Amino acid sequence: MDFPKKLKVFQWHGDTFDLPAGAVRIYSSEKYENQAFVYGKAIGLQFHIEVEKDMVKEWVKLYKDELEQEKVEEQLLEWKDEYSINYSLLESLLKRLL
Repeated sequence: MDFPKKLKVFQWHGDTFDLPAGAVRIYSSEKYENQAFVYGKAIGLQFHIEVEKDMVKEWVKLYKDELEQEKVEEQLLEWKDEYSINYSLLESLLKRLL
């Protein structure tokens, strides 16, 4: 399975980074310019492609205090069905790397 040009992903971060010299950006978002990149044979992802619905629910419970402190509204972290394809993409990526 190939990665699409646009991808709806689950994000749970407030950090960002600069790309290493020679890296190629493959995904960006409105908020973060560098969401994913390729550097030689390495791939860097700044989003959670591995999540499943139950993981998101668990994280919201576990990090409730942090979310309140950062004023992140729970509905922003709700599961979206568009995320379901991402797990298949991750499996495809890992098979290519192994």
